[in-house]
Amino acid sequence: MNNSIEILDEEISKDKFKESLLNRNKEWIKKKNGSSSINGSLRAVVLGCIDSRVPIEKIFQAKPGELLVLKNAGNIITSDILRSILVAIYELNAKFIVIMGHTECGMAILDNEKEIIHLKKKLGENLLKTLEKIGNKDPLDWFGFFN
Repeated sequence: MNNSIEILDEEISKDKFKESLLNRNKEWIKKKNGSSSINGSLRAVVLGCIDSRVPIEKIFQAKPGELLVLKNAGNIITSDILRSILVAIYELNAKFIVIMGHTECGMAILDNEKEIIHLKKKLGENLLKTLEKIGNKDPLDWFGFFN
C-alpha cells in the first residue's frame, strides 16, 4: 500500500468499496504502527471535526491506543459526545480533554441564515419533520444514554 491519497469514483460499488477497506485492514493488521494494548494511554480525549483534512492522531503524532478521539461536524459537544467523554473519564481514566477546532471549517458557514435555509432545502421536508419529532424528546432518551 502506498502513501498516496486515493479518490474513489462516485460510481464505485459497495462490494468494491468493502474490498478496498478489507485490504487496508489486512495491511493494518500486519504493521499496527506500534499500537498500544492500553486504550487511551495518554489519558486524553480529543474532540475534533469530521473534516478528513484534520487527522487528529497524525497531527499529534499519536500511535494507535494513545488518544481517545471523538469527531463530529463542527466539534460540538452533544449528548452522545458527553456520554463518550464520561466513559473516557470514569472507565478509561482520561485526565485531559482537548476541543480542537480548525480553520476553514464547513460548519462555520452555517452561521449564515442563507446557508441554513439552503441546507434545510437539501435535507427535505420529510427528514426535517422526523428530526423535529425526535428533537421534542429529551436527547438522553433518544437511543439510550449509556446503553
